[in-house]
Amino acid sequence: MRRDLSIFHAVTHARMTDVLKLAGQHHGLVRAELLRPLGIDRSALARLTASGVLEPTAGPGIRRVAGGEPSPHQRLLGSVWAGGPHAVASHQGGAWLWRLDPIETLNLDVSVPYSTGRRPPGVTLHYSTALGRGLVTCVDGIPVTEPTLTLLDLGSVVSPDVLERAFDSALRQGLTSQRRAEVILRRLGRSGRNGTAALRALLEARSVADGVTDTDFEVRLIQVLRRGGLPEPVRQLPLYDRDGFIGRFDCAYPAAMVAIEADSVRYHHDRERFEKDRERRTRAEAIGWRVPSFTWRHVTRRPQRVASAIAGMLDASGWLWRHAA
Repeated sequence: MRRDLSIFHAVTHARMTDVLKLAGQHHGLVRAELLRPLGIDRSALARLTASGVLEPTAGPGIRRVAGGEPSPHQRLLGSVWAGGPHAVASHQGGAWLWRLDPIETLNLDVSVPYSTGRRPPGVTLHYSTALGRGLVTCVDGIPVTEPTLTLLDLGSVVSPDVLERAFDSALRQGLTSQRRAEVILRRLGRSGRNGTAALRALLEARSVADGVTDTDFEVRLIQVLRRGGLPEPVRQLPLYDRDGFIGRFDCAYPAAMVAIEADSVRYHHDRERFEKDRERRTRAEAIGWRVPSFTWRHVTRRPQRVASAIAGMLDASGWLWRHAA
């Protein structure tokens, strides 16, 4: 009897070890389909739950390792699993997973190809026919729409300003390109499809601009100029003098010889960078350029003053920019 009991405990311990190892690969979650190959059926799963090793979540057959608060990744994966076998993170949930600025708060957005009748609590379900090959991938072990499709969907749930910032963030990270976005629009963007109009308008606006902004801060600066009625500036303008390359400036109006800098403490806090930044501004000014700079506080709290200051510089240059705006 004692021998039988020790065998029972050994088997139970081995099962618990397998379950915890599997959960460690899935942000602390397990589900019945993954446990079955380990010889753990639903009755064994129920016993592990009753014993306090696991605890239930919103989805049927899904369990989490007991104890502690669920992490954002665990909440998102649990929402995807609860959506059904073909569900993926999308929209703001996908943008959060891709780490796109300025999406910092996790929304439990999940796309499914068809209705399964499931309505997981706290999850926003979207129905999409665009979940085929090449349009779905995995990030941190969580199924998610590929970056450009994520942006297309994102355009249906956020403002144009937020979409532009997210698009620029994806460009900086090499997750998409203007050409890729145009291909996705041609392939999936149809009249009436949510997000199509927003992404198309963004790409049309970007087609008249050059370059890619380096930071989200620069995107906000350009949006302030745009709202102020100024023309679309050139982005990441390279300047040269007789000694060679001076540097790239965040955005500029070459016709007025005005180059604008987003002056971020985050990117200019060390002395070497500070001195190099001042040197290139001095060189640019020596060949006739004006180089105003603005801080995050200027851009977010006094945007009208920023736009007004730049408008004054464009007027002073003699450029008839109001006819170009």
